[in-house]
Amino acid sequence: MPAPHTPLLGRLAGYFTEVITTDALRLLLDDPPSRAALLDLVGDAVGVDLSMVRSVERERGIEGGWRLDLEGLDAQGRPRLIVEAKIGHLITLDQMRTYLAHQQQALGGERGVLMLLVPATRVSEGRMVLDTLEPDLPPTIRTVVLSWEECLQAMADALDTAGSGPVSPAADVAQLQAVCRALSGWVVPAAAVTDPEHGQHLRTVLNRLTERLRSDLAWTGPLVNRNPAHVYRYVSVGHVDNYLSIGLAIGLEELGGSPFWLCIPQASPQFEAWRRTLRLSAHGEELREMGEAVWLPLHLAPDMAGDTLVEHLAAQTLAVLTLLEQTTATGA
Repeated sequence: MPAPHTPLLGRLAGYFTEVITTDALRLLLDDPPSRAALLDLVGDAVGVDLSMVRSVERERGIEGGWRLDLEGLDAQGRPRLIVEAKIGHLITLDQMRTYLAHQQQALGGERGVLMLLVPATRVSEGRMVLDTLEPDLPPTIRTVVLSWEECLQAMADALDTAGSGPVSPAADVAQLQAVCRALSGWVVPAAAVTDPEHGQHLRTVLNRLTERLRSDLAWTGPLVNRNPAHVYRYVSVGHVDNYLSIGLAIGLEELGGSPFWLCIPQASPQFEAWRRTLRLSAHGEELREMGEAVWLPLHLAPDMAGDTLVEHLAAQTLAVLTLLEQTTATGA
């Protein structure tokens, strides 16, 4: 049986960022049936009527320099619905608390919904953040976490299949579904969903580790994607176009016993050579090949913490980097 067809943009998802997915969703919501389907889904989830939403706006700036991903505005321009859309970026309590304060002030006692839109694998993580926000909630504002998958499927179900040719809202939704499916497949939860303090500690260790490596390797340029919203921190290996990332992959702990993993993406020009080198090395048995990347766990000792833990992780990383740099230098 042939494999199911993946729409073209889904196969090109590696060229996109999650900012593009939010922009695409905003464009899809210009279509009244699609917009009504999403508003009904959100409204039913929290018991709030959102039929007064007349338009959806993107990236409006608010106090503190924040920019709202999506706002569902009523006829008076008030944000009845605020959507913060994530795929791999971190979800922060400060960000959500700022959005809540903005919405509460703008609505002036009217009802509204603050929504997190995440991959299905991050719904529990999103609920944890919003549960922490619960004491700050006024009675007029509800919060909800929904997945990209269920929101886009609700929109697809609402569209007239008879008019779902290659140039149609239904085809557009299918393309965005494919992109989100691919991008979400590369995402693992950014923090242990049962323990936010533990997750924050791991992110602190990750930041210290990558800064430690940066000074050790004496790079002349900045780290790529150093924005703290990124789950992974990227490091250069031997050449500006060759890179791997060091990140937290809580969802992979059961595969390698560690939340810290090195990830080598297929987009790196040396990917095939590096994968071959790692397969043949002492790391071969613990190497994991998933999605568009290969993954290698960094091992932890149960009694390590602080600087000792950072040094332990740095030593393992540098050993792998040395191995890969030798491959790059020899062209093996």
